Amino acid sequence: MAKSLEEKIGFVLYDLRIRKELSQEELANQSEVDRSYISEIERGLKTPSVAIIFRLCAALAIKPWEFIKMVEEWK
Repeated sequence: MAKSLEEKIGFVLYDLRIRKELSQEELANQSEVDRSYISEIERGLKTPSVAIIFRLCAALAIKPWEFIKMVEEWK
């Protein structure tokens, strides 16, 4: 079954966060995004704006284009 865009974004964000060994709270603090919003993104319930993607990527030390590429390639 094909994943929705929201699910792919959530899976990639979760995967990156776990690889960086960050809790949702730590990522929230570093990106100035509410922890509950990060949870909703990871569960595919919310779609982050471009500004939020940039803040999350800065906290995860990756380029936004790398994040988008990972989302595109997620199976």
